[in-house]
Amino acid sequence: MLFTLFPLLFAVAWLYGAAYDAYQMAPNSAVILTSADWVDAVTKSKAMGMQPLEYWLAHSTADTDYETFNRFIYAVDLFVPLDALGQETTWAPAKDRGTLGWMAYYARMPIQVTGWLITALAAGVLTGLVGRRD
Repeated sequence: MLFTLFPLLFAVAWLYGAAYDAYQMAPNSAVILTSADWVDAVTKSKAMGMQPLEYWLAHSTADTDYETFNRFIYAVDLFVPLDALGQETTWAPAKDRGTLGWMAYYARMPIQVTGWLITALAAGVLTGLVGRRD
């Protein structure tokens, strides 16, 4: 099971890291998304041919106080059904800003379902419910 889990997590981390590196992720906070800095980034980035995240990171000071994106923690947070790490709730793929953002947006549900199934199977194995032959 671990032989399939780690490559899957690395693939998920690669996808979301690539989307972030291409600036196709966005802060997932109502406070940030309605802030003057973010609205300014959305309007000015279009005129400059940039992504809003790219402009926001370069021109705003709000990003210094916001949760830093980490591709590996995001992958684990998306995969494990606990919502305890905070990455999934603070960052979201922007499906309308490019191919990687679109792929990352629509890959979330299959990744989460796979994580639920593997987590449930692992819990069953650890508690002895799976594989017991009485």
